[in-house]
Amino acid sequence: MKKVLLYSFSFILIAAAHTTWAAPLCVDISTNLAYKSANSSVTTLQGFLQTNKYLTTNPTGFYGTATVAAVKKFQSANGINSTGMVDANTRAHIQSLSCTADAAFKVQSAVNFRITTPLQ
Repeated sequence: MKKVLLYSFSFILIAAAHTTWAAPLCVDISTNLAYKSANSSVTTLQGFLQTNKYLTTNPTGFYGTATVAAVKKFQSANGINSTGMVDANTRAHIQSLSCTADAAFKVQSAVNFRITTPLQ
């Protein structure tokens, strides 16, 4: 019995190591953003753009040319007038996309496997 419990516990730890987590990321930017803005909202925006493959650099908090280009890509891909500025329409679209995403974690199917026989 001890071997079964020990093996089951070990399996749970191994399965947990193979868990894929989807970070809860509901992006709510409360102000318009544009080139040369520098604040935490820019960092939040950049994180969203990076997560969604529009921005290839790490967030810096400064709205530079890379952020302008990434915002234009996002806007174009989502049917928004491609200005490079984050206005009310772009903010609402970002919030709508990010807040409806599944924020729960996903576990690989191996976690559902049960050990029913003792180890010899």
